[in-house]
Amino acid sequence: MKILADANIEGALVKWLRAKQVDVLWACELPDGTPDTALVERANSERRILLTYDRDFGDLAIRQRLAITGVVLLRFKPRKVVPRLALLQKHWPNIEQRALNHFMVVTDSTIRVRPLV
Repeated sequence: MKILADANIEGALVKWLRAKQVDVLWACELPDGTPDTALVERANSERRILLTYDRDFGDLAIRQRLAITGVVLLRFKPRKVVPRLALLQKHWPNIEQRALNHFMVVTDSTIRVRPLV
């Protein structure tokens, strides 16, 4: 699986994914201020799933019907990185299986999945 992690994704989550041999491009490693639409273009060109806390990607994918390889919107309640990492680890098997061509909203206890057209 290939991921484009938004700049708002903590480095610890990126590090964990890379340790699991996930191919992660982190927006923090791209030029500052890269717009969301440019991230979508990059994700599409490299067949990467967008991993983010930013609801704007949902707007782009669902309301504006912008073609996106897949979006995983994390909506975790904890604000600290350790519990967020634990939640990502808990949900990772489902994310890994279903993210391609889907918009996923992942909360502490649930995952909602919607196909992208």
